[in-house]
Amino acid sequence: MEVITIESKAFAVLVEKIDGITAYVEASRQREQEQQQGHEEKNHRKADTWMTGNEVCEYLEISPRTLQRYRTNRILAFSICGKKIRG
Repeated sequence: MEVITIESKAFAVLVEKIDGITAYVEASRQREQEQQQGHEEKNHRKADTWMTGNEVCEYLEISPRTLQRYRTNRILAFSICGKKIRG
């Protein structure tokens, strides 16, 4: 084991810098979480709201063919009510 000695002032400066880095990382993490929450709220829809195929295409910005492929591959949940498909 190797022992390193430093002056108490140098140690205090080192601890202060580490505290500054810690505060920066925590602030960055908090900003990222706030951005994710804002993004989730923006894209949030009620689970019990059914959409038409056109609405789903507009919301996801995809083509009707892509929507059909998502349904076929079970990427998106959907329900068939009579002759209407709702997602």
